[in-house]
Amino acid sequence: MDYIIRSFDAKRGQITVEYASKWTYVVDLPVENGAFPIGEKLEQVIQNMAPVWLVEREASLVNTPANVEYIQALVQPLPSQETEANISIKETIRQSDAAFITEVVNDILTAKGL
Repeated sequence: MDYIIRSFDAKRGQITVEYASKWTYVVDLPVENGAFPIGEKLEQVIQNMAPVWLVEREASLVNTPANVEYIQALVQPLPSQETEANISIKETIRQSDAAFITEVVNDILTAKGL
């Protein structure tokens, strides 16, 4: 399977490999005689980790199986991290807080005759 090595972490002994421009995996490199594999050994490690089952799975799903609607009805998506409404509310609260603090400071300064 075609691949590109996207990163290498020497401290962890790992490479990040993108296979077939679709799937990215972290691959733990073996250490033999105090060295990481190179050449054919490295190629073998990378190819042994290639997600060939995903290619086979995609091929088996060319024709969509029955019951898709049933499975989709069971899905409960994770909540979004932060919506525009939440951001807008937070900004409104910040503005209100700033206005309140300004008012308190002005009251104190006025009370002190400043």
